[in-house]
Amino acid sequence: NVGPAGSALEVDGGGTISNTLITGNYATMISPHGAAAVNGALGIFGNTSLLTIRNSTISGNTATVTSTTGSASIQGAGIFSDGRLKLIGDHISQNTGMATGPSSQAQGGGIWNGATFTGPPVQLTLQDTAITRNSLTGSPGFTVQGGGLYTKSPATITLRHSLDRKSTRL
Repeated sequence: NVGPAGSALEVDGGGTISNTLITGNYATMISPHGAAAVNGALGIFGNTSLLTIRNSTISGNTATVTSTTGSASIQGAGIFSDGRLKLIGDHISQNTGMATGPSSQAQGGGIWNGATFTGPPVQLTLQDTAITRNSLTGSPGFTVQGGGLYTKSPATITLRHSLDRKSTRL
């Protein structure tokens, strides 16, 4: 297990996605003997050229991870970004992440943005984009961060006329 798995759509390079619905996907991982990690519906892995998503909806996706003996980790129930990503006029909503186990973390119910596989530069730009009603839950004592959006240093984020509200961490 070298990192999170489970994307409905994986993008490993640049380009444009327009007027697209990525909805109702479900990723789960159960590990009875060790670590388990899951990411959300859209996985962007190590692209050094820019991926632009325009006028699209990423909504109603679920990421669930369970480990009985090791760490359990969720990174981005809606979007996992380990590259250069620009969202323009998009809606990231009602994505859910649930982590259960003796230890670990749940980060970014809507979007997780950080360097995992390739290192910097990891850059996220949100322009006229709404991140709403995303959620994360974890076992007691878990690290739960960013119900809507989580950015891990040294990744960068630029916000332009965007909204992150009513996202929860439980």
